[in-house]
Amino acid sequence: MSDPELIVRAIEAFLARAQAALLVAAGEPAYRVLPEQCEIARRGSVLWWEVWDGDRCWRRRLAGYTVEPGGVVRLLVHRLGGQVEHVILIDAADPRHHYWLGRSRRHNFANTFKRFLCRQFPGWNLERFSAEADLARSLSPLFPRALLRRGSSFWAAVAAPPLGPQSVDVLAYALIWLDHLRRELNVSKVDLVLFLPRGCEHGTSLRLRWLNLGSSRLRLFVYDQEGAEREIDPNDWGNLQTKLEPWLEIHHVQFADDPACAALIRLPFVECVPLPGRCLSFRIRGLEVARWDDGHLEWQLQVLREAASVGWPTIVQRLCELERLRSPDSHDLRHPYYLQQPERWLESEVRKQLTVIDPRLCSEPVYGQVPQIAGLDRAVLDLLAIEHSGRLVVLELKATEDVQLPLQALDYWARVRHHLLTGDFERFGYFRGRTIRRVSPRLIFVAPCLQFHPTTELLLGYFSEEVPVERVGVNMNWREGLQVVFRATGAKPPAASSFQAPV
Repeated sequence: MSDPELIVRAIEAFLARAQAALLVAAGEPAYRVLPEQCEIARRGSVLWWEVWDGDRCWRRRLAGYTVEPGGVVRLLVHRLGGQVEHVILIDAADPRHHYWLGRSRRHNFANTFKRFLCRQFPGWNLERFSAEADLARSLSPLFPRALLRRGSSFWAAVAAPPLGPQSVDVLAYALIWLDHLRRELNVSKVDLVLFLPRGCEHGTSLRLRWLNLGSSRLRLFVYDQEGAEREIDPNDWGNLQTKLEPWLEIHHVQFADDPACAALIRLPFVECVPLPGRCLSFRIRGLEVARWDDGHLEWQLQVLREAASVGWPTIVQRLCELERLRSPDSHDLRHPYYLQQPERWLESEVRKQLTVIDPRLCSEPVYGQVPQIAGLDRAVLDLLAIEHSGRLVVLELKATEDVQLPLQALDYWARVRHHLLTGDFERFGYFRGRTIRRVSPRLIFVAPCLQFHPTTELLLGYFSEEVPVERVGVNMNWREGLQVVFRATGAKPPAASSFQAPV
């Protein structure tokens, strides 16, 4: 609508109901809009709107508006010089508007990325640029990407916005983009450049230590909050941030005086999993129901905490109900207790049938989530086991597709290798009574056979030969019992002879 009165009413109505009004214009950070910091002026039949936000000022001629689903107001405005553009009014406090806020931030960062490229690659042609999702190639809109060309030379460029620990995910998408350009351009050499927020370079460099980019050159830049970038040495890995807690054996006499703890152990469907620091985790098919720590038992689910105030018979009743819900034969496959933490359930099955995954593995001891990786939000579950020969084996478990699985697994594998070579496992009491061989640990991915992400083989193709990696695909109905469907080595596709029909 272009009626001036209606435009004014639409803006005033929006500002009256919005808790945190923002004006989003392409290529600029969002402007905070307060009634006392904006002004609509009429010059004859022409409307001008001016917004002040700190030391920034936005002024445009208003030409029309529409109201989008969810209450977003889209304004048609004229820039100085007559250029027409659209801006939107959103409420940052309204969850329905978060998509627009995120989209604005992505596009603003994409413009920052373009400035990086112009400064660092003068004289190069920016042949392609995108900050949109490419679902066919599993490319994320969070990480803008570009192709630079000068003559017969090419650079694949990818940037990571300041997302905190998630920024290290850029490397997986950079390799996917690099591989796509190599294939599409039909050239063997496309170089790679990454732009990372300060603080993200350490984790990325550590991953790069175990990758092989072939003939491609690599450049790495970090940028600060002011948007100033500088080049760093990608081979400067620094110190590995990792922590290995001493493993202290737990003896039943330590918690024999706790009747609830002793009773839990006697329930046949409750798993008792030792944790670092003399802790015990009590689980039902991977779902933690209680934890014993420092002589105290703490219930992990609200329904059990409520039952504890009634008495032990009520606790047992609730545990039995939970066991029936979190069962392959559950009558409610959509119940939260059935759906929660599928990796933990898969872990439970793998722990019980470790030799099904690989006959060379010792059935015990098996350690979970050691060493710890501080500051990283990991969507995969790690187990550390040992072969009868004394070689360590890292198992990465994932119940659903995840493009980040290979590189997140590489993080954990590198830390296990570090502690192996420094003798930390023996020093801190792991694998007591066994001789640990000082050879690189094996890395095994375990996932349902149809839940390996399509890019897994592509990413594994960039792994160094120093990382002995394998994939084990298990049956899709693994909750009913674990069976191996295929085995594959490295980036090779599973051989037809490796497929085994589930019984």
